Amino acid sequence: MRGPKSLCEIGFFCLAAALAPGACSGNATSPYRPSNTAGASGSSGQSPTSEGGSLGAAGSSAAANGGSATAATAGAGGASNTAGADAAGGDSDSAGQGGAVDHGGAAGHAGAVGHGGTAGQDSGCSAFRPTFTQKSPTVFILLDRQSAMFAVDPVAQVTPWAAVETGMLKAITELQYTTRFGVGAFTGQTGGACPLFTSVSPAIANASAITSFYQTIGAVSGKTETPTSAALKVVGQALTADASEGSKNILLVSNGQPDFCDDGNPTCALDATVARVQKLAAQGINTAMLDLSSGLSDASLQAIANAGAGLPAAIPFGATSAQLACYSCSGQTGWDAEWTSAGAARDCAATGKQVLGTYSPVGGSAPTYRSDFSDQAALNAQIAGILSSFKSCSFELATQGSLDPNAVGSAVVRIDGQPVPMSTSNGWHLTSPTQLTLVGSACVDWRKPATQAITFEFPCDALLVP
Repeated sequence: MRGPKSLCEIGFFCLAAALAPGACSGNATSPYRPSNTAGASGSSGQSPTSEGGSLGAAGSSAAANGGSATAATAGAGGASNTAGADAAGGDSDSAGQGGAVDHGGAAGHAGAVGHGGTAGQDSGCSAFRPTFTQKSPTVFILLDRQSAMFAVDPVAQVTPWAAVETGMLKAITELQYTTRFGVGAFTGQTGGACPLFTSVSPAIANASAITSFYQTIGAVSGKTETPTSAALKVVGQALTADASEGSKNILLVSNGQPDFCDDGNPTCALDATVARVQKLAAQGINTAMLDLSSGLSDASLQAIANAGAGLPAAIPFGATSAQLACYSCSGQTGWDAEWTSAGAARDCAATGKQVLGTYSPVGGSAPTYRSDFSDQAALNAQIAGILSSFKSCSFELATQGSLDPNAVGSAVVRIDGQPVPMSTSNGWHLTSPTQLTLVGSACVDWRKPATQAITFEFPCDALLVP
């Protein structure tokens, strides 16, 4: 049984009307015409006569109406023994069938009647532009709401909350039609709700709802805390239950060190936060953190970033070993509760059972983000860069059919008009017959906030249709 046909086999013109007329043709210059348009009737072929007699006239072609044309009425017989040349094809997508050839007189057969409008079968289609779609990523922005976020910085003369709000709303407004944004604010109080959490669910075109959310959120009275692990757990559960396609991501924004709402040992809450982020990564949820001068150490911020990217995390406790951390955290209510929630039991004498997180001798190098929020323009650019970094670099073929990996060598992919090489490490490549992925600098360029468009152009024989 024969496999799928290529576009050239079925006589397919360019899919992009924007291409110049004739860009897909060899000798013909017919532009693309939608299907279901009647092909023009082919003219009767003429041939030089070797003997006297008049040439037969071509029969008229019936309208194609998207299918085969009705056979033309036979032309009257000519006197020539030499068959006339076929007339040029018409401009319809659907080929009309040629008229029947009547026999001439004794001198010989009449010239063959030209075919009705073929869909460029003989015009040598050279390229087309398939349609690709992206699965919009989901980005949940998790905002620390503890008291320090609402305190005016003496240098910047602005609160961290207000500075972040300005940058977030600007970036979300620009990216809201390609990214599903949600937002939540968390804090907690000793002896009270921990976490205290309120949110707006992720959605496309969500800038208006998120703006309204910001307008209703203020500081919580009394002493407030930063129960980071507990808040991440709530968001993780919501994203896991979210049935939308596309990547799931969290941007944690905080200027407070993680805690359990109990002013306990910060090592224990940090360990729980790294462990929670690692668990989210294992579930396919990426996490990045923007630190607003919280006093979190470089090692701690790097460990959270690596955990969020699914990379190895080095132990972030300074000179404190995993075993010492275990002894110092044992008996801390919040830390013990994390072990119970994980269905595991700590054992300070057994390697691998001393801390909640999984640590390696050498950690990865995921990007880390800090800001002192004193430069609003710089903060805006930083936030836009982080949010853009979640944009998907994979594209799904929406055009019917699949792409032949062996026929895409001459394809051209452009980002904002600049060609991207075909490469499995630094360019574009097919990860399946229906998926194209950008990697390396190509993915970085696509994710830049200023990037506007990507285009695809493939040879016609690359698309296989059933």
